[in-house]
Amino acid sequence: MERLKFASAQDLRKRIQDEFIASQTVHPVVGSIIEGKATQDQLRGFGRQMWAIPKYNYAVAGGKVSQLQPLPDDPYGMGVPYDLKVQKHFLNIIIDEAGTEVFPNAPTHGHYELYLRFAEEIGIPREEMERVDIFLPQVVVAMESWVRMARDLPLVESAIGMNWINEIRFSKMGSLIETALKKHYGLSERATEFWSAHGEQDKQHSSIGPYLVEQYATTPDIQERVWIAAKRGAGIWMIILDTIWMEYFEKGRAR
Repeated sequence: MERLKFASAQDLRKRIQDEFIASQTVHPVVGSIIEGKATQDQLRGFGRQMWAIPKYNYAVAGGKVSQLQPLPDDPYGMGVPYDLKVQKHFLNIIIDEAGTEVFPNAPTHGHYELYLRFAEEIGIPREEMERVDIFLPQVVVAMESWVRMARDLPLVESAIGMNWINEIRFSKMGSLIETALKKHYGLSERATEFWSAHGEQDKQHSSIGPYLVEQYATTPDIQERVWIAAKRGAGIWMIILDTIWMEYFEKGRAR
């Protein structure tokens, strides 16, 4: 099979930006919510299934931190034994995710707690959110792929597919949804803090992407792997939103 070809790491960065970031459109699920057209059942469906991303925030953030120090024989590692810029970035993400419950100087409460507050105010009890069967089958597959990307892939791949591709999407979506939840659905500041936090924090979380590509995607093999990781990240995002649209908006599923 012919290898994907990129002129340089800078060329790869530009192509990822053009293909997966600049061309991004508002998904119909998100559009329905920001326009206030989603019903309460549809909003709750969205709340249940999007929980797949923040529910395993420690597993995902911790998996990437574990990849900061690849073994010497890892051919797809970071390429250097120590990069302070990268170390700081991913350790700060742990602080953001864990929140003030663990780190008093964190900017907000932990994201896990913030999402449960959102779920409660749209009518989903915490007990239900903690059940293992809350997710639809397609979302279970996406969720497991999401966690395995962080745990199993070298950081230069997982960070592109997850932080750069997806957290920049979550940042844009967070700001739009926060406004809509207050305006159209009457949610409180307490319930929408998850979305406002991600509107701000995910801008920073995603900002490492271009640096990682240009610094470490310097061989044809790693460039190809990073491109595929970007596609995987975009695919996981689309599986979750497309499933929400099909099940709750087209089929009218109630739970």
